[in-house]
Amino acid sequence: MTSATILYPPPSPVGGRFGLPIRPKSVRNVRDAGTSFTATLELASTDVSTATRAAIRSIEGRGGFLFWQETRGGAGGSSVLTFKVLPEHFQAALDDLGAIGEVRSQSISADDVSAIVVDLESRINTSEASVLRLRALLDDATELETIATVESQLLERETSLEQLRGQLRTVRN
Repeated sequence: MTSATILYPPPSPVGGRFGLPIRPKSVRNVRDAGTSFTATLELASTDVSTATRAAIRSIEGRGGFLFWQETRGGAGGSSVLTFKVLPEHFQAALDDLGAIGEVRSQSISADDVSAIVVDLESRINTSEASVLRLRALLDDATELETIATVESQLLERETSLEQLRGQLRTVRN
């Protein structure tokens, strides 16, 4: 599954008719495991709480979810939110968020992450082969000392393999 992340960093105080700003920052989207897209936009809203709830409902309506939230109340209230959405909803999520308040600024950038994916996949393949070899050694082991040594090595390799798989899921999602 690929995803997008939308972050709302704390805004600087804004008064007058625009009220308190909300700044969605950082929409991250990994497509085809090769490119990571980031969009940054700053919104102003007269009601941060209402705008925050609207942003959450909007993203959830597109199959995404709230990943992280920090909200501060009071005169300088702000919301910092992180969302994840599927890549096919990337542009629609930006459009939805832009409709919540006045768009003050927006930028989009892309990073190539294909080398990271290729490296992780290679390391995973190597680790899987190592785990299989150690399991075969364990099956053939007859001495207690050999069994203990191989089991210890197997545990280390399986742990490392799961960490690599987790890293790859993070890059892809």
